[in-house]
Amino acid sequence: MMSKRRHLIILALWAALLAMVAVVFWDLVFPGGGDTAAHPPQIQADERSAETLGPQSLTRLVGRWRRHDGGYILDIKAVHDDGMIDATYLNPRPIHVSKAEAVTKGGHVIVVVTLQDRGYPGNMYTLTYDPQADRLEGVYHHRGLGQQFDVEFSRLHSAQNTQE
Repeated sequence: MMSKRRHLIILALWAALLAMVAVVFWDLVFPGGGDTAAHPPQIQADERSAETLGPQSLTRLVGRWRRHDGGYILDIKAVHDDGMIDATYLNPRPIHVSKAEAVTKGGHVIVVVTLQDRGYPGNMYTLTYDPQADRLEGVYHHRGLGQQFDVEFSRLHSAQNTQE
């Protein structure tokens, strides 16, 4: 029969082993201590401001956009002169958009949307607007998984908006 003290020692060793495994797992999933929102990819604007592309190019961003690989909706309600965007994100329920902005880089409009909600620890979209195809293309940075996914959004037109 095992003594009570020996039983406690074995239990403590198992707990320590489990804690070490949890720390290693945490470092693999959340490099940098889990503060994934503190180090988002940086998008720097050109010497031209977003407004030098003309208000028409920015207002073309306004609308509801559906991601091709699912029912994710990015609803851009307004783009301000300073490039800040009023937007909502649905999956299918609303996910908090902590920051959304449009900047220019190489003559292209780049849309950066940061999500901060349960299950969305600073996840971010970096999208380039393609005016000829009228779509947003780019990368979804999934902070929780430490992975990036190529994504594409197409504009929903009036008939499609009512079906959502």
